[in-house]
Amino acid sequence: MIMLRLDQFLVEVEVFDIENFIVRPYGAQEKNQCFTGDKRIFLTEATVVNPSIRPHEFIPKHVFNCIPLNTVYQHASQCTYLI
Repeated sequence: MIMLRLDQFLVEVEVFDIENFIVRPYGAQEKNQCFTGDKRIFLTEATVVNPSIRPHEFIPKHVFNCIPLNTVYQHASQCTYLI
């Protein structure tokens, strides 16, 4: 399983270079969406994750429309998006 291989590398607040992934649209009735946008990142067995060594200060926070922690309570009543 892909997450068993990558879980040790994926640490919250770190920045990574991710290669060999697929971007797919969410299905109309799909639940547990990670982002409020209409696309998802789909990792495959060919996905490679490395810590980013390039400057990354220019990457805006919440670029993927993740739900900011201070708004979790507002989103808790819905069942479409993971929070």
